[in-house]
Amino acid sequence: MLTKIRDILKINNADFALILTADYHLSEYIPEYFKLREFISGFSGSAGSLLISLDDAILFTDGRYFLQAENELKDSIRLIKSPDYIDYIKNNLSTKKALIDLKTISQNNYEKLKNLVNIIDYDNFYKDFYDKQLQQEPIYKQNEKFISDLSANKIKKVQDELKSKNIDYCVISSLSDIAYLTNYRGKDVEFNPVFLSYMIISQTNAICYIEPTKLKNIQKDLNIIYKNYDEFYSDLSSLSGNVLCDFANTNAKIISLINANLINEILPSTIHKACKNDIEIKHIKQAHIIDAIALTKFNYYLENTNLDLVDELKIDEVLTQFRQENEYFISNSFDTIAAFNENAAIIHYKANAKTSKLLNKSGLLLLDSGAQYECGTTDITRVFKIKNASLEQIRDYTLVLKAHIAISKTIAPENIKMPLLDSIARKELWQYGFDYLHGTGHGVGYFLNVHEGPQVLSLNANISEHTKLKRGMLTSIEPGLYHNNKYGIRLENLAISKHCFSSEYGDFLSFDIVTLYPFELDLIDKKLLNQDEINWLNDYHKRVFDTISVFLDDELKQFLEFKTRALN
Repeated sequence: MLTKIRDILKINNADFALILTADYHLSEYIPEYFKLREFISGFSGSAGSLLISLDDAILFTDGRYFLQAENELKDSIRLIKSPDYIDYIKNNLSTKKALIDLKTISQNNYEKLKNLVNIIDYDNFYKDFYDKQLQQEPIYKQNEKFISDLSANKIKKVQDELKSKNIDYCVISSLSDIAYLTNYRGKDVEFNPVFLSYMIISQTNAICYIEPTKLKNIQKDLNIIYKNYDEFYSDLSSLSGNVLCDFANTNAKIISLINANLINEILPSTIHKACKNDIEIKHIKQAHIIDAIALTKFNYYLENTNLDLVDELKIDEVLTQFRQENEYFISNSFDTIAAFNENAAIIHYKANAKTSKLLNKSGLLLLDSGAQYECGTTDITRVFKIKNASLEQIRDYTLVLKAHIAISKTIAPENIKMPLLDSIARKELWQYGFDYLHGTGHGVGYFLNVHEGPQVLSLNANISEHTKLKRGMLTSIEPGLYHNNKYGIRLENLAISKHCFSSEYGDFLSFDIVTLYPFELDLIDKKLLNQDEINWLNDYHKRVFDTISVFLDDELKQFLEFKTRALN
């Protein structure tokens, strides 16, 4: 495959090709059609860039995937432990000619690259390597019970903002934004209920570009004009006046075809979608109650089953079966991470037939999982003790719990840049010389993508206006600690930012925890907790029991009561 890429380079008189993990909508999770980087390199992680020159092949990825990449990469491809391929190109390949599909690179990154190299737009990579078709699954209307506002009202809210800013058009390629605005859901991307489409909204109308076959099962909204998916790029040249695009989330091909005054700002719909309204918050909490019932059943199974013949794949299967019992279950919200002992040190580990470990000895089971329910999206990580745990494991679990509690208790000014809060969690680990190679939190959608911005709780994120903390945002809180070839620990809840109080310095927000499942009391060293932390834990566990126990039979209720007992 590398030979084929190099033949393409020679034909096009180029020095290297850049194959990114992206579809034409710059999605994090991408349809099968666009998984060329994985096909060529063998690396299956959700983030990474592949650079192939005439005499070298390099994968760039971030700390979540270092161990996974080392295990999966083909021998002919080397790993650079950084996601910053642009910096590498600047220092090693400046002034060279690069083949890039402009539909797979953001305008922001394109602007950084075009001053370093001569870029050749090459859009045949996928056709060159395999004969696949774009996903064209029919879409469906979101369950009427859980629609928080009419599509017409959501679109009008965007249009009102365009009018107030004297903007003529808003170009939208983000799949989650379009799903949010239309109240449609789809099956084109595994785990994320979105569908391939584009939108252009003007002050007076809204056009959705989508394959007609996708619309066969729905009644079309009268407030939307529908055009074929392939017509989008040809229509861009007709736009005039002021055109709003988010350069960080719009591909460079789109920008190149617009002959108008471009305004680079975050899309109104992205902010509207991130700040959940009261109806959405109500249903999100319902989804987490459903999820907690499934987790209680799973944990009961875990502690009342001989695990000697149970492996990580079986763990995923059992938990998914319990979630499927609910009528609103659609799918998992991402690949379940069921990782025992040393496998848990691989941050985004996914078990397969070769790697799946039996739970036949003492240790820790890290379980990071979530579901798409029609009423909301969940994402939770817990660590379970299997048989016995070492003093070192108990210490580390307690330190991660302290980090989790620290950020969970935080009260911060509204509109503070969220990345600035990340160190509140890490300080509990830094004191021991520990850290973790991933962010502390990410935004989550409303029956949409499990990773959804603009909010992000990570010291690795750019501190910008886009990352402000606003009320109604649903964000994960998930510090961790990992020891290579030994074990890993991560503890994750989702939280809604809500108004806490106001002062002469403005409004302050706190985190309303919506995830409802206990932590592992048998893994906590109480001596490492202060009284405030103990009080927080006891209050949280009481709320878990009071909320969930009413939905359980007597046996499960007794089990949950023990799991949420007070730490005295």
